[in-house]
Amino acid sequence: MRSVEDQLEDLKFQRIREIREAYERRCSPTYDEDLRVYLDRMDAIFASLSEEDHIWLDDQLVNRIGITEEEANDIYRGGFRDAVRLLMFL
Repeated sequence: MRSVEDQLEDLKFQRIREIREAYERRCSPTYDEDLRVYLDRMDAIFASLSEEDHIWLDDQLVNRIGITEEEANDIYRGGFRDAVRLLMFL
């Protein structure tokens, strides 16, 4: 039998996936173009850096897994709603 912590971990990732899918459905029709422009700008920034700075910045971005502020807020609010429901249940 799986531990409660493992089950909660699965539930957390499932909820994040659901919230992200809802966010993607609400995204503007220009989302793909906006993302491409953002990625082109990041590529230009990386190209302008020394190799040492490039590696450092890449590590920082990978470690933090960048998402938009709106998506982060959706995840936060979704988690907050889940926590309130859980507290009300207890």
